[in-house]
Amino acid sequence: DIYRDAHPVKHVRVLWDIEEVGLRDLQQKNARAMEPLKLALDSFGYARTPDTDINIVSFAPPGTIPTYCMNVLNDLRVAVVNSKSNKAATDHELKAHAAREMTVLSPKETAFVIISSNKAFVSTVKECRE
Repeated sequence: DIYRDAHPVKHVRVLWDIEEVGLRDLQQKNARAMEPLKLALDSFGYARTPDTDINIVSFAPPGTIPTYCMNVLNDLRVAVVNSKSNKAATDHELKAHAAREMTVLSPKETAFVIISSNKAFVSTVKECRE
């Protein structure tokens, strides 16, 4: 890809609404729940390399993710942000995190990946594209 060659991505931020997507597989002790994420990052050329700063953050209300799931996430270097006690707070936390990252990282060197089935993030996705 000509654009990617001229503007190499140095930062990848994966913001994962884990309560919406993937938690059921993790709760069933299915470590393969992370495979689609790994494949997606690899297909876009964002594999974990020394030149690429990849930060994967999942968002969920406290107590939503069982301990054994937390262990899988920790092994995969996925940070977990505990939001307040409801879904709306989780959505707000993810949006706020994306906004903070957009203020400190160069847009030409940063790729955002938002994993959610929630349409509340459409505006966030548009902001990340600009």
